[in-house]
Amino acid sequence: MAKVATVITKLFEDMENAGANYQDDEVYVCQNQLVMSCTPDDLPAFNQELLKLLNK
Repeated sequence: MAKVATVITKLFEDMENAGANYQDDEVYVCQNQLVMSCTPDDLPAFNQELLKLLNK
């Protein structure tokens, strides 16, 4: 089963070749365990989602 991931656009092909389903989102939370974002500009959204997980 492939994992879903979000990464900078330059790396999406590498992620797909490694078996991940690339998703072009500002931030993505995988199975309520892992928070991913694409660029430093996404840091506010990343922090918000990370804090949500930590407060569960």
